[in-house]
Amino acid sequence: MVPVYKLSLTGANAPIIGQGSFGKVYSYGNKVYKKFKLLVDTKNNQDFAIIENNIKEVSLYKLLLNKSTNSFTSSIVLSELSPYLSTSEKITYLPPHVYILMDNYGVSLSKLQYTTLSSFKSIFKQIAHTIKCLNISNMSHGDLKPNNILINQTTNKVTIIDYGSVCFFHSKHITNEFQRCTIFYVSPEELLKGNYSLYNDWWSLGVIIFEFYTKKCFIKKLLEHLNVKKDIVNMFMEYSCELKSTASFNPTHFLMSVYSKVKNEYINQLIMDNVHERDVQLILMYLLIINPKQRNTDMVMSLLECEEVCYKEEVNIQSSLEEFKTTSLLSFNTRKFIVESIFSLCINSKKFGRETIGHSIMLFDRFCSRTKSPFNPYIYSVISSVFSCILLKAEIFKGSFIISTIKEVYPNINISIDELKDHIINFLSVMDFSLMCLTPDMLYSFEVDYSYLLSLYTRYALVNKQAYEIYKLVK
Repeated sequence: MVPVYKLSLTGANAPIIGQGSFGKVYSYGNKVYKKFKLLVDTKNNQDFAIIENNIKEVSLYKLLLNKSTNSFTSSIVLSELSPYLSTSEKITYLPPHVYILMDNYGVSLSKLQYTTLSSFKSIFKQIAHTIKCLNISNMSHGDLKPNNILINQTTNKVTIIDYGSVCFFHSKHITNEFQRCTIFYVSPEELLKGNYSLYNDWWSLGVIIFEFYTKKCFIKKLLEHLNVKKDIVNMFMEYSCELKSTASFNPTHFLMSVYSKVKNEYINQLIMDNVHERDVQLILMYLLIINPKQRNTDMVMSLLECEEVCYKEEVNIQSSLEEFKTTSLLSFNTRKFIVESIFSLCINSKKFGRETIGHSIMLFDRFCSRTKSPFNPYIYSVISSVFSCILLKAEIFKGSFIISTIKEVYPNINISIDELKDHIINFLSVMDFSLMCLTPDMLYSFEVDYSYLLSLYTRYALVNKQAYEIYKLVK
């Protein structure tokens, strides 16, 4: 039952202290609530769309919540839980909204300025630690900027917020298409290749540090340093801030052309001209490198005097696959049919794709193992595939498409838009979205024998640590 006080969040007396593209943040004493929709109606309520950014947000908050409570299902993700990631105390579904309760972490980094080198290092080593922890777990934040970095001015503790652009890199077969709105902190590879990478947060950190130290916009200073005409610079700044473009000028395309030509020595000279503290100069020179693989994050961590982030293998993988036989979840024949249907759907549909098969089955098995009420497994098998695509490929889905897909895979099932909404919310409320951080690429790669993988998936539930056992069998 939802506590009554949560209903007051939608009332006129709940003060709004923050607002983004996909949600609002309300003050609640010394806590805050983040409120957003997961589904948005279209076509006079005859259809709906799933808001991909909000799904990612609630997914990571659920993952962190389960990790902090030592849930075994999160045991192989976020192996090093950074203390500087925002976490939720409670997640409540009150359709059509989700409410995430968390601490009030302080003020935006943009409201602070450089004072001393020790204070600077105290702040930024926490941010670097968090990026490193996410990287170890095959993730990147995807939208690192000053407004997503909060500082407690009493303790100087940093907290990273806003997970709507979080990216997962659990396989070379998974792409994270670029979709960020704030291009001032976008890395060159995001613009030039159209995809996120594990390295993009480090470039963003470099831009943030430059602006924190100088109180000047990095891109504007770079354009001026490159002797770009003043009217072009002003147009770029105006269009970028207002998120607009015209047929004659597109700020994203303009920045792409700049990054495709700029050389590292130009950036280094810009740093030398504007930053006078030697350690900060070196940090920026190690971060603001066009080639992402040349960014020296180890030297950055050392200069910031950041504690070492080590991978902690918390899982003792000794359990037998027999322990996870799927007969305890569904009848063997039912699950065999569903697994084969997921294979067929993902292989034959470009929107889904072969790379989502393993993850789709894992999400389906996790749902089956968690839900206690009667459910239609066929509907949830398609929903599992849909959410696998949302999380791993940033695909956008509408309710009508999901219904047609269910009908295509299981012709005897009829479902309405409203019924589908209920099923999706139920799926989200049960799932913890713990991703297979240690899952080797083998589970996503289909350069191996289809029939062998299919037989393994059919026989065993992909609930968590046994995924590694399956990998060893495949090898």
